[in-house]
Amino acid sequence: MASSTSTPLSTALPLDNINKDGDTSGYITNDDDVISIDLPLEISDTDGDTSNIDITVNLKDGQDPSFGDNTDIAQINETDDIQTANGSIEFDEGSDQVDEIVFNQEQAEDAFADITSNGEETTVLVDGNTVTLSDLDGNDVLTVAIDENGKYVVTQYQPIDQDDSEITKIALNVSGTDDDGDTAKGTINIVINDGANAEDVSDQVTIEEGDLENPASGNEYPVHGESSKLIPTPSDDLDPSTLQLTDEAKATLFGDGTDQNPGELSEITSGGQPVDFVSVENPDGSFSIVGTVDVEAITISFEVVQGEDGEFYINTTVDRFTTG
Repeated sequence: MASSTSTPLSTALPLDNINKDGDTSGYITNDDDVISIDLPLEISDTDGDTSNIDITVNLKDGQDPSFGDNTDIAQINETDDIQTANGSIEFDEGSDQVDEIVFNQEQAEDAFADITSNGEETTVLVDGNTVTLSDLDGNDVLTVAIDENGKYVVTQYQPIDQDDSEITKIALNVSGTDDDGDTAKGTINIVINDGANAEDVSDQVTIEEGDLENPASGNEYPVHGESSKLIPTPSDDLDPSTLQLTDEAKATLFGDGTDQNPGELSEITSGGQPVDFVSVENPDGSFSIVGTVDVEAITISFEVVQGEDGEFYINTTVDRFTTG
């Protein structure tokens, strides 16, 4: 009488199919992505005769993890405040569990190479699923964190210096490895749009000349005047060392040094003598317009400073001296 053998097989959890070279010394072999279990059986008939039955169970690894498109790109529009943006990349962990998606230190360093914040260099540190961009004082400039589902969060704490395009695009490689050692690789993208420029401001300083005949207290030379004006900066800090007259103002006020074009400042006199004006860069980063008639007659100084409140101010001082 014929007989049949039925071998039902079910798995409730994935097995770790870590690639090996096909060890065949025992009943279990692991070759590539297949675990094979050799199950030698025997059965006896009613006469007591024994027959052998050899059952091999092959457990083939399922789908590997894989990344898809970066469907939602995180975009930040810079302001003075902390900014947060969310993004996501398609991720299928396949047949085995992936506990974490991680970044790569070397690639992250390349991605953030040459990026500065407020004119200072930055450093990059990868800690598993988090990338941190810091300034040289250790303060966070930007962080990126991604979860096991491919959703990532970008948080910007300090401004990033932009090039002429006013847009910074950053691509970061990510990878996810399952329990079998199968690894998927993908790329997430970050776009940082430069914030608004510092606002245009205007200010004025008025002084009244001293009295040579009756130099009473408060009415003598030298005469001093000053003013300070807030320069609102919605995103990036100002670089005080770049303060200067516009090219048009330089050409109009100082001319080109020829008799034909001496500049408008040449029209100013003191005691009937022409005042010779020059622009001077001071050691502290400020600059001055100094007028002399044998001796110093007038000095107009400009300096941009950052106050204790973190805001930037343009300070203007005017000092008028007697020329005798």
